[in-house]
Amino acid sequence: MKTLQHAIRRNWRGLWSFLAPAIDIIVAFISYLLTALLWGHTAPYISVLASNWRFATLTLFLFLGFSLGRGLYRKFAFTSLRRQFFHAGWSFLHAVAVVFAVYFLKQYMYYPREFIIIFYLVLPPLYVAIWLAIRALMAVMGKRGYGRWKTMLIGPEEDLGKLVRRIESHPELGYDVKEVLRLVSKPGVHDLMHVDAGEVGRSIDAHEIELIIFSSARLDGSFDGLLKTCQQHGTAVRLVSVESDFLFSRAGLKDFAGIPLSSPGQLRIERIRRTVKRTTDFFGASLMLILLSPVFVVLAILIKLESEGPVFFRQKRALSDKDKPFDFLKLRTMHNLADCQKSGMFQADQWNGALFKVKDDPRLTKVGRLLRRHSIDELPQLFNVFKGEMSLVGPRPLPISDFAHIQDRDFMGGYFRQRARAKPGMTGLWQISGRSDLGFREMVLLDLYYIENQSVILDLEILIRTIPAVTFGKGAY
Repeated sequence: MKTLQHAIRRNWRGLWSFLAPAIDIIVAFISYLLTALLWGHTAPYISVLASNWRFATLTLFLFLGFSLGRGLYRKFAFTSLRRQFFHAGWSFLHAVAVVFAVYFLKQYMYYPREFIIIFYLVLPPLYVAIWLAIRALMAVMGKRGYGRWKTMLIGPEEDLGKLVRRIESHPELGYDVKEVLRLVSKPGVHDLMHVDAGEVGRSIDAHEIELIIFSSARLDGSFDGLLKTCQQHGTAVRLVSVESDFLFSRAGLKDFAGIPLSSPGQLRIERIRRTVKRTTDFFGASLMLILLSPVFVVLAILIKLESEGPVFFRQKRALSDKDKPFDFLKLRTMHNLADCQKSGMFQADQWNGALFKVKDDPRLTKVGRLLRRHSIDELPQLFNVFKGEMSLVGPRPLPISDFAHIQDRDFMGGYFRQRARAKPGMTGLWQISGRSDLGFREMVLLDLYYIENQSVILDLEILIRTIPAVTFGKGAY
């Protein structure tokens, strides 16, 4: 029983992110049953259910889709009941609008108008009643320690006051502050903070600390020792700072809990998660390759007509400088000898860091410029996903040569190598947050957030938000 309680506490937020959409499905199903009962039609009850299930399914599909797009389920355990009802109400109204547009504007009124109206009148109050009860249950469980963490705060004096006020204003986060460690900057080293891992370890033992929150991203190489200490004690580590707030605003995350830098893993849960993710990747990539096969043929002809060279561009990439590289596939967007010219172009690098990007790159072909603008050149990575080298969603792999240009301020004590705990992805938080408008450090922090929070729900949200990102080409060059 103790093991079960420990597992629930450790995975409290992930558990509710999984249960929340399942509960919404149940609410919609009960509303459907009640509507059939209240409609009072002369037809048999079973017949009413059988003839209207497509309408209810469409409404549910739209509601879940809009809720996913707003991040309702991912941030469910971080948000208040008021904010939950706001996001759910927004999603419900948009779903209703789409349904009415389909059935009225297209003059496809197969379903009785009265049934639709009753269903939409029954669903909202039932949703509110059930979630009020569930939130009350969560509050009771919170008093017994579920969803609450004995917390230690670490950071400079000027940041800790803001962090404490933030935690106090968001009790739903479940952070019970037991200890505060004030850091002093090391002069002359980019104003970096030094952390005494031994002192932190003693505090963890004395106060049974389960979670450490940093209020600053300005950490020196001592962070490696601290991370090792936290992993030995099974203590989670998070970062809440102005930097993380900026990234969350770009990614549309609105996650007051900050960026997770490390969490004690549950081996069995991780195995299940990896199995589900690989299964989804395999079938998703297979289906998309079949559907897009005619598109590949057309693109191959256009590429070959404009310039000599292969249709596909292969490049050795990895998530860190310590990982085994793999052949990363793209549609060729540059002239055939473009890669040989790269070494002489670092002065034109728009990043001045590990990520080599040049705006208005002269090596691009006309077709290639269009393909890159809308990320169409990334489609061959579906073959990488099919082979198991990549995932549909995950951290972005980088060319091996780019790791030699990591600057001291971006090195993060070597912690960027933690990106390798996940498979490389075709899309991710970096891609939906502005891509080339963000630097290496910001990309790493977003990747760390994803790795510690990855789930089917988060993957679906990222995939949905990738569509407008690539359509409008924001940050792509």
